[in-house]
Amino acid sequence: MAVLLLGGLQWLFTPFVDLFTPLLSLTWMGWGLLIFAVWAFSGANGECTRR
Repeated sequence: MAVLLLGGLQWLFTPFVDLFTPLLSLTWMGWGLLIFAVWAFSGANGECTRR
């Protein structure tokens, strides 16, 4: 019975997992790009103020 219930839950949640996996990878990529942009921007600012 428990196995049946777990199987049903897995079958129910699989589409959600499939939906969220690309979203999660996209947010990680977005965060990486954001941090990189901030880092590059602050680095460029430091170059400007040093000169």
